Amino acid sequence: MGVDASCGPEGLRPIHIAAREGHIQTLRFLKTAGACLQKSDVNGATALHHAAITGQLRAVRWLLRHGAKISLDKQGRSPIQVAADHDHMEIV
Repeated sequence: MGVDASCGPEGLRPIHIAAREGHIQTLRFLKTAGACLQKSDVNGATALHHAAITGQLRAVRWLLRHGAKISLDKQGRSPIQVAADHDHMEIV
């Protein structure tokens, strides 16, 4: 299984949930254990998208500092766009 194993029907991985909840220590642990920051769920959303959509500024910063790349989800939205769509202007 490993740290990149899917944990739900939507392809959510532990790294996505940690980012969405803003759990920096869990993000650190998962990265150290080999989790890929660029893995996406079934909608093409990465950990960076998940942190942005829930307004987790510290997680967004952590992910960017540790190598997360800005990419588009399957709807063509960047993490900045999903943050703005959910009124998390502190991330924009």
